[in-house]
This record gives sequence, structure tokens and C-alpha cells, in this order.
Amino acid sequence: MLNTVTDLGALGAVSPAGLLDMDSQRTLVITVNNRHARRLLADLSTLLRNDRRVMPLPSIVPLAAWYRQAADALSFLPQANTPAHALDAFAAQGVWRQVIQEVEGEASLLDSTTAARLAYDADTLMDEWQLTVDPAAETPDYQRFLVWRDAYRLRLAALDAEDVNASIGRVCAAAVDGTLPLDLDTLVLAGFNELSPRLSSLLSTLGATGVQVCVLSSRQQASGALRRVAVADTDPEWWAAAHWARECLQNDPKGRYAIVASRLEADVALAHRVLHQILPVAERYNVAVARPLGQWPLARAALAWLQALADFHRAGHSTPAVLGAALLAGACAGGLGEAAARARIDAFWRKRAVTAVSLSEFTAVLANQAPRLHQAWVACADALMHQPRRAGLHLRAASFRGFLHTWGFRVEDPRAAPRFRRWKRLTVWSGNWGNTRWSGARFRCQRL
Repeated sequence: MLNTVTDLGALGAVSPAGLLDMDSQRTLVITVNNRHARRLLADLSTLLRNDRRVMPLPSIVPLAAWYRQAADALSFLPQANTPAHALDAFAAQGVWRQVIQEVEGEASLLDSTTAARLAYDADTLMDEWQLTVDPAAETPDYQRFLVWRDAYRLRLAALDAEDVNASIGRVCAAAVDGTLPLDLDTLVLAGFNELSPRLSSLLSTLGATGVQVCVLSSRQQASGALRRVAVADTDPEWWAAAHWARECLQNDPKGRYAIVASRLEADVALAHRVLHQILPVAERYNVAVARPLGQWPLARAALAWLQALADFHRAGHSTPAVLGAALLAGACAGGLGEAAARARIDAFWRKRAVTAVSLSEFTAVLANQAPRLHQAWVACADALMHQPRRAGLHLRAASFRGFLHTWGFRVEDPRAAPRFRRWKRLTVWSGNWGNTRWSGARFRCQRL
């Protein structure tokens, strides 16, 4: 029986060739992530021979995908009591943020976005590793987290929703009570270095039902020479790593190399800039983290205009900083033909040290300096007056696209569509996040 996270080495091992000899219909291979699943498929394809060009393969899925499949299978059981809504990480963090703001109140100096992300991770880690804190060791921060978590779970119950962590818990509970639909004899783990207590308990339960649990053996790559390079800060560190990658590619153009960064999400812009300058143009590379929507130039311009509308919708005026960012970002009606005029407007405000611009003043200056943009702006300003103060995210997303189209943004352009397509995700979460102000909806667009 698996009881602790150290039992991984005690499991039986199976080679890739031995995996092909198993009953593919009754064998499931669970990998640690998507990348390992694709790599395993590529490795198995190398075992093909001239006399065996086609072979049946067992199901190979990442652990997270298998949890989703198992949760979907449970939804067909009459006694499953499956929630109506499934929240991904982004939607769940949005609910966490709402709950934290309600619990702490508007006077709190807490960064609710960062707190929501940390609370979401902490909730998952506590369940995954079955952590408990002795009451005598509880800190004030931990006690506030417990208050947030209780409020969060009550909110999920009210919404008839579950996040990924709750879905995994439901799958594990179904395995314990014997209601989890299983159609396999052998479960093979691939790419795991350790087992969390929750996964260990799940594998113990499956083993008790007669499922054979084993580990896929892999060929260990011979380690190369180790070299330690110390630099002052992050910037020269990335430059040194990029030069190292170029040197490796020059020595072996067919080789594959990786730069592992602990703060990749925070340094993604620096990584793109350095790699673009150092690596050859023909060299293909991948930075394994997606940029936030607001970091793409076209999306940044769109968000700047939406921020200007949000200011006018909320207070009736905006600032030269916001309006100037929108005017200089371009991609709007008037395009390059009125770019100089838009720059003159921004320069005029800065020279006069203007601190606030009303809606009427902004409309008038556009009429004098940028007539094409003025025409589009008037249409948007008129539509803005009919916008409700609070509305569902599906209505906000539709309004945003309508405004951008009126401004001259080519939202259906094949090069731009993938950026703006993310906004359609807001419609999925409209029922979970409820009605929101214009500025709140724009903030969520920026976080996509």
C-alpha cells in the first residue's frame, strides 16, 4: 500500500518496449505534464520497425487532463451531484479576489489581485499535500486566509461551481467510495519524481481495487560538465544565458537546449528582447509562458482607449496620462494620417501641465486636430451614455468589441483576432463573477 510520498521507488518498473506489449485497451499512462506526454509519444514512435509500421498505443494523458476526464465521467452518474459550473484558474482567482475584497472591505491596503493568486495556490497546496497547522503556530496571516477560504467555499456553493482543486478532491473521494468509473487493469506513471499525499492516497485506493500501478522506466541522459557563472543581477544573467545558447547552437545546430528561469513570468519581456537580439534570425525558440494581453502592442492600444472610456464613464473626466497613452498608441481611426496631430495634443497637455480633461474638452480638441478620430469618438461617447453602470461580463465584452470596431480597430484581422479572442472567455465567467462596473471589466481584460 502506498502511504507516503517516498513510495514511488517501490513501484514496479516497465520499459517503453514492455509498455507496447501490454493490452492497450486496458492500460492507462499518466504523465506529469503535457510536454512529457508528447515526448513519450515521440519516443514510442522510434520503436517502430519496418515489419511493424502500425501499433496500438495505450491512452497517454497528463495527470491534470486525466483528472478532468474522470470528473466528466462522474457527471454521468445520477448520484454524482456535479456542480453546474467548472472554474479554471483565472476564473477561480477572480472569485477569490471578490471574496477578499468583500471580507477586507474597501479601506484595506491589501493588493487583492496578488492576495487572490496566493490564496488560490495556498488552497491547492494545502489539499494536495494534506497540510495542517497547529493552532499554537497559527499566524494572523494564516488566520485571515482561513476566513477567506471559508468565504470562498461558501461563494462556490452559492454559485453551484467548483474549481480545479475541488474537482480533484471529488475524483479522489469517488475513488475511495468506489463510484469512480474505471476501465483499466494497469496504470503507468511517467515523469514523476515524487508523489504528493493526495496522489499517493489515490494510487493506494486504485491498487486496492486490483489496478496494477507501475512506473515507466526511462533512459537517463548522461550529465555534462557543470559550470557555475555568477552575475550581479537578472539583466546580465539573461544576456549570459542567451550567449551560452548561441554558442551551443553554433557547436551543434541540431541540438536542443533549455534555459530554466525561476522568474520567467516576471522576466518574460526581458527574455524575449534578449533572445531576439542574440540568437540568429533563422533559429526558432519558444518562451514557455504567454504574455498578458496588455503587453501586446495592439491590445495595449485597445486597453488604453477602454481605460479612457472607463474614466469618463465613472467620473466624467480623465487624465492626460491616460488619454495621451491612448492617442500615442495609435491603431485607431485616423491611423498614420493623424498620428502627428494626436502627438501634438499630448504634447500640448504636458506643456501646459494639464491635470484633468473633461469629456467635452476632449471631444472639442479632437474635432479641431483629428477629425477622423473625432467622428469615431463621438459615436463611442454617445453609446457610452447608454451603458449601464453595472452589467454582466458577456455584455461588457460585446460592448468592448463594438467600441473598438467603431474606433477603427481591426478586431477581425487574422493577425489581431487571437489577441481579442481571449475576451470571449469573459462570457464563460459572467454568471460566476456577476455584474461589474466598466472599469472592473476592463481590468479583467488586462489580466487575461
